[in-house]
Amino acid sequence: DSRTGRQKWQKDIVRDYGAVAPFYHFGGSPVVVGDLVVMTANAAGMAVERKTGKLAWTSEAPPEDFGKGLSSTGTGYCTPVPYRDGGRQLALFESWQGITSVDVKTGKPVWQYEWEYIPKEGTPDPVISGNKVCISLASGMPGEYTGYGFVLGMGGEGAELLWKTHDLCDYLTPPVIVDGSIYTMYGGPSNSVFPYPTTFRCLDLETGKLLWDVPLGMEHPNKCFAVTAANGVLIVLDDEGTLYTANASPDGFKEIAHCDVLQGAFLRIGRMFWTPPVLCNAKIYCRNTRGDLVCLDVSR
Repeated sequence: DSRTGRQKWQKDIVRDYGAVAPFYHFGGSPVVVGDLVVMTANAAGMAVERKTGKLAWTSEAPPEDFGKGLSSTGTGYCTPVPYRDGGRQLALFESWQGITSVDVKTGKPVWQYEWEYIPKEGTPDPVISGNKVCISLASGMPGEYTGYGFVLGMGGEGAELLWKTHDLCDYLTPPVIVDGSIYTMYGGPSNSVFPYPTTFRCLDLETGKLLWDVPLGMEHPNKCFAVTAANGVLIVLDDEGTLYTANASPDGFKEIAHCDVLQGAFLRIGRMFWTPPVLCNAKIYCRNTRGDLVCLDVSR
């Protein structure tokens, strides 16, 4: 109960409803859609009734022997992405099978796009812009780096590939789309197997063309960036706690300002920021993996 904090119900979706936990445990957030709570689970999601926690629908579980040598159970890490198509409420889910659009009311798949390579750790959420969806994958066949990204055109009962490129390749955080441009991290954090230095870059949504690419003052080659945007301004947080603001522009990275959100404080395990920054009421909130929350006033 949001007014009292009293627990109304609790369910263990693995034990009670047969969800297969991802290799690195559940990473996607549950999403309230009408009277249902939808979650990333199994092949194409799971939903429970919001008021009771009773199972509304579920999807096919991964094969028991799936993922040998892949560090994967088949279940993805993304948050479900709700959207509307005509009068239907749909949502996108990722798993070993691919990206699947599901009718939220019934749990019935509407369409599915299969991966070219099965991702070990599909982490960035799909990002929808109009009738397009942008997907970034940064891992593929075991022992081989096959990261790539692509954009699908969605409509009716299917989706078609519009373009694919290795220039869109994000290990951890979802990109943002502003006025027809994709702004994204390229690469992965310091503990990843990504073989190239991490950069921040911009691609054209219509064609996939790489428009610009910048390192953002990295001190080590495999930094991580999380990004959000508001009013045409990019808000970028790197994993060591440096926050950048910049005008979203396909012509180049146009920095407005940057700062150290920890103000020089040294915290050995505190300088790992993987959560996208949040803007609310002219304040930017930044959270590290230890759970520290920093608030910066940007009203002036």
